[in-house]
Amino acid sequence: MSAGFANHDPYVAVARPTWPAETPMLELRGTRRAPARAICVDEELAMLLGLYMAEGHCTKGQVSFTLNRAEGHLERFVRSALRRLTPRKITTRFGVGTRRVTVSDVALADMFRSFGKSSAKVPPIAWMGWPLALRVALVRGWLLGDGCLRVNNTRLACATWFYSGASISRNWMMWARATLLEAGYTPSLSLD
Repeated sequence: MSAGFANHDPYVAVARPTWPAETPMLELRGTRRAPARAICVDEELAMLLGLYMAEGHCTKGQVSFTLNRAEGHLERFVRSALRRLTPRKITTRFGVGTRRVTVSDVALADMFRSFGKSSAKVPPIAWMGWPLALRVALVRGWLLGDGCLRVNNTRLACATWFYSGASISRNWMMWARATLLEAGYTPSLSLD
């Protein structure tokens, strides 16, 4: 920020990096039961990947999405998108206030495990080279799980609505912020 120069307006400079174009593909390695496969990513699959950022976790052989029990619409979405990725059986288990959608697929779990976990969870940086519409769909998927619609200036007649999302992953927040900036949005970050 420019500071200390009375004759100049203050300004902020934000770098907007660019990435080499990347074909939006999921590369799933071969296993004893299934050959290696490459799957073209469209908007629905990009949203599933984003929802994984919010609600997903995996082991060495399973991928799970833990949703609120009332989110039947998200369960249907996850099942539909997972069916395109694997022929394996998809199960739903209900807990106290939750519904967990799980599929056992080693190759799929390997791909999702590459995202990392907890505060280090982030899609591969090369995906920043995907077409912008798919990256925005990935952010939309995340907002389906960890986002909400909020109102600002409730006491004023000019109240405005905005989307808010939360994550413990600093790297994911920077990934999402860079995507939204490139798409023409003005995201802000804050620590809670």
